[in-house]
Amino acid sequence: NTGHGQQIKEVGKMLKLREIRESRKWSLTDVCVLTRIDPSSLSKIEREVWPCPPAWRRRLAEAFGI
Repeated sequence: NTGHGQQIKEVGKMLKLREIRESRKWSLTDVCVLTRIDPSSLSKIEREVWPCPPAWRRRLAEAFGI
């Protein structure tokens, strides 16, 4: 599905990850539990300090239902 691939790319860029997370009233810890990504790393990914590995993009996409 092309749309799904595009959405995964958008999550990979992390441009709106924090906005989406906060709009759902999810804490960073909530997402970490769902994705098995440690809070420090996820915070760095949200702030675009670190790139998001492909496997983590998939986990985030699944957690966010996109």
